[in-house]
Amino acid sequence: MSWMDSWSRPNKSSATPPPLYLTKGDAKYCSTCGRVIGDRRTHQKNKIVKYCSDGCREHRPGPMDKKIDRTILALLLGQEDSGLERTDAKTKYRKGDHRNVITCDEIERIAFDRKTEATVAEQTDEGFGSENDDLIVGAEGDEKSADESSDARKADALEKQKAGNKRAKEREMVRRAARRAVVFGFPVDQAEAERPQSRGKNASKEEQEGPPEDIPRRKCEALMSGHVVEPSYAKGNWSIRWRE
Repeated sequence: MSWMDSWSRPNKSSATPPPLYLTKGDAKYCSTCGRVIGDRRTHQKNKIVKYCSDGCREHRPGPMDKKIDRTILALLLGQEDSGLERTDAKTKYRKGDHRNVITCDEIERIAFDRKTEATVAEQTDEGFGSENDDLIVGAEGDEKSADESSDARKADALEKQKAGNKRAKEREMVRRAARRAVVFGFPVDQAEAERPQSRGKNASKEEQEGPPEDIPRRKCEALMSGHVVEPSYAKGNWSIRWRE
């Protein structure tokens, strides 16, 4: 069974449902990916369930995830040097509501210090052609050069595949962080966010994991096309902002 019971998971064509924390107040969320945990796991007796799968249990938030959390918090607060000027948050302000609305793609670009797609395309066009043309000219009539050219193309394809896999992983890390910001929020006191939390020496391993529940936290909400939705099912380049 996957992270969510199949009967309750919306398909691609169905509308994204409203937040479960409003329609189903006792919903349990995974401490790693921020998705809602299926009823089969939450109904296990005498067991504290904090993860939706063994994969999430083995890949708990690490230093990079915490960096993304800090990036999201700084953007939502509009802190200096947060990179807010690289987003379109100010263009989304409504009358009487100046909450910053940040998309997942904007968070990814700032957290990993990526350039815009237009800038990457311009740099690619500038350097395209010269090296490849020399390679083709030198390969004419030379079987050895043709083999070297083929190996170079294979190596280049492998590098592109690795870069694509890395970017896909980073993309999912950002969306996991955004979902956690929605369902768990951030500590109200920034000092509490930086200080390691302890549940006591006698606490079990499961009890020591996940966001502590005794600290006041400010939570976010997920947006798609201007509507507040359940983050577990949010699709595409969805956004987050503080809850009212």
